[in-house]
Amino acid sequence: MSLLRTLILLLSLCLSLAHHQVTHVRGSNRRNEAVIWCFVTARPPMKLSWKMDHHKILSVNVPENLPDMEREWSIVQAGKLYPKKDFVRLPGKFYGMLKKRRNDYAFALVIPTAAPGLRRTGNFVCEVGNSPPVSNKTLSFGHPPTLVPERQLLANNSDNFALPGSAFALNCPFEGDPLPEVSWTTPKGAKNGVLYEEAGQKLRILSVKAYHLGEYQCMSKNSHGEKGMRFFLKSGEPPKLLDISKYDKTLESFVEHLVAPLNKKITLNCPVSGKPQPKICWYRRDSKRLKHTSQSIRIRAPKNRNSTFFSCFATNQFGHTEKMFHIFKEGQIPIFQRSEVNRNVAVRMGQEIILDCATFGAPVPGVSWFKDGQEIAQKKDVLRIFPARMQDSGIYRCKGGNIHGFLSRTFRVFVKPL
Repeated sequence: MSLLRTLILLLSLCLSLAHHQVTHVRGSNRRNEAVIWCFVTARPPMKLSWKMDHHKILSVNVPENLPDMEREWSIVQAGKLYPKKDFVRLPGKFYGMLKKRRNDYAFALVIPTAAPGLRRTGNFVCEVGNSPPVSNKTLSFGHPPTLVPERQLLANNSDNFALPGSAFALNCPFEGDPLPEVSWTTPKGAKNGVLYEEAGQKLRILSVKAYHLGEYQCMSKNSHGEKGMRFFLKSGEPPKLLDISKYDKTLESFVEHLVAPLNKKITLNCPVSGKPQPKICWYRRDSKRLKHTSQSIRIRAPKNRNSTFFSCFATNQFGHTEKMFHIFKEGQIPIFQRSEVNRNVAVRMGQEIILDCATFGAPVPGVSWFKDGQEIAQKKDVLRIFPARMQDSGIYRCKGGNIHGFLSRTFRVFVKPL
């Protein structure tokens, strides 16, 4: 009976030793730390260790009554096991992670890449008890180039616009361990007037010329990998209203006068150009912003007033422009488009005389002109006389009207001799 017990104990010991094996080891790099994984087929109690170039740097005794770790990692530090929730990470300190899996244990060594005196490469060995150690390949610390989100000003594969003659910068904001080397590919002939700053991560153009336009690529590379960005630099221009000759100019805005028939909608057009394409905002007379963002909208005639205003505001990164719409309800009496004009006009002989009697109404008012009480052959609402002569001096009067009413304006003109 004693011999049988002895045989059983020896068999158990052999089986136990047979299960104390390191199956395989692998390493990986994360942003601020390197992690080496060791997978162990074993039964507690056992001793797990990590060595670097034959120097033990981390070890722990795994007891037989180890708490269930099927779901949670335990932290190994200073030869002790800690629940993950109680672990406080110390800057620059090695630590381990241990977890029981279905058929083995995962034992990881976590190495901060900023640890003091840390060499860039090393040979690491995982040991369990007295089993033969298993070594991973030489591990190189660090991580491949990654974008720095807080410094990324321009998106990858993006269209970028610059005004001719202006300064412009392209950013290639990568970080890595070791610090990546950055190289640029530029359009042919674009090297003139180009500076490289911040270890090559910023390309600055002092004054954008035609030969600077085109495709740019930056490549960030270190021993762990490479990553790049691509940009397209195009010529920009501020927003500009098309066919502005049709509109009146008032300060910085252009004004179009329109008649809205009762119970019908009319279209307000705001054709603009610009690079990049300008964004359009529409506003009502009370400064309320409308939801429309297209270059045209449809509106009805004002209900409780004879006229109202709308405006479109076009903007991009280089500037803005505005167009206003003075909308009259059908049946509007005539009004002067510009209330403040010079009515006392003094010019020298040979200069141009301009008398402004521009009106608006619905129907469109007819305009007549008189000089010193006598009607003259002029039907336009702006009277131009060029060149001015002495006999052009006098009292001028314009009269405009439609079926709803009339209005008039008087000018005093004095032509001075040379």
